[in-house]
Amino acid sequence: MSNLEVRKAVVRFDGPAVLDGLDLSVSAGEIVAVLGPSGCGKSTLLRSIVGLQPMESGQVCLNGQDLTEMTTERRGIGFLFQRPVLFPTRDVRGNLQLGVPRGVPKQEADARISAALDEVGLAGFEPRSVEGLSGGEGQRVALARALLAEPKALLLDEPFSALDGALRQRLVDTVRT
Repeated sequence: MSNLEVRKAVVRFDGPAVLDGLDLSVSAGEIVAVLGPSGCGKSTLLRSIVGLQPMESGQVCLNGQDLTEMTTERRGIGFLFQRPVLFPTRDVRGNLQLGVPRGVPKQEADARISAALDEVGLAGFEPRSVEGLSGGEGQRVALARALLAEPKALLLDEPFSALDGALRQRLVDTVRT
């Protein structure tokens, strides 16, 4: 993972700033939790870092490289929403294939997908329809896809809040490694 910096971030929605000159620095390998009441800007901060929410001013840097003007796709930052974003027209394997970097041979991609599903406790789920998954299963498929993309940084917006305690801890341990 990488060094992430947010410098003097300002985001405003029709009124007072949600983020007003916010600075944040996260070292490689460090895990940081952003805490605060509902509506205070936690999700806005994460969306700004990943490039889904434009900032009025400020800068996002990863390993010293300014990402502020880069598209979301080029930033190399994974983002896991509170509710999983899965493609209903694809089975579990098809959803995970979207996370495998381009150019990886099919046999290696299949092995990576199987290993990722095993890592999140869903071995053998490849042919299943995502529409038949429970909320926790869908969240684990989304996590596996995010990890398969080998992001430089991974941002999580309360993705484990609906999971039971034991599963939540297991997935936190998976993300840490």
